[in-house]
This record gives sequence, structure tokens and C-alpha cells, in this order.
Amino acid sequence: MKEAAGHENFYVKISGLGTASGNFTDWKAADLEPAIGWGLEHFGEDRCFCGGDWPVSVLAGRYEKVWKAYRAILEELLDEEGCEKVLYGNAARFYRLSDKLNDAI
Repeated sequence: MKEAAGHENFYVKISGLGTASGNFTDWKAADLEPAIGWGLEHFGEDRCFCGGDWPVSVLAGRYEKVWKAYRAILEELLDEEGCEKVLYGNAARFYRLSDKLNDAI
């Protein structure tokens, strides 16, 4: 992953860690924070994003639990602009969502 982080065209989707933890029922936000922090440290707030893992993500808890945990962690680690990037902006840019929306209209 460190080698991948050295390439500017590589992004990392930091969501899905609740399921990846292997602890499907008792994980807490604090369990995910080190991995999210590592991703932000090595890829930066411009190349990390959250994306949906549904329906796999429900194995590790309700969507509400997962979303609240990510928001809490990101709000602890980043300023408001950084949170917006990781929670929305970077994924929109990576997946070219505005282009696809414009094409659909």
C-alpha cells in the first residue's frame, strides 16, 4: 500500500473497514481509526474517499452505525473541507459523477 500511495493516480476507498475488521458485531469507531488515519497519512485527503459497500457492509452493522463511525473519525482527523473531500468530493471526482449526471440530463 505504501508503494501504491506513491503513485498520484492511485486512490484508496477507506470505507468497508467494519467488515474487514472481522469483528462484525462489537467493533467501535476507535477500532477503525488507525486504518483510516494510515490511509489519510499516506494517500492524503485528496485521494481517500468513502464509498458504499452495501449490501456487504450490513454484515458488520447497520448503515447508520457505519456512517456515524466514519463521520466521527473523519471529523476528528480533518477540518471541514477535508471531511467534504473524503465523504463526497473525492468520490465524485474519481467516478466522474458530475460528468455522468450531466450526460444523463
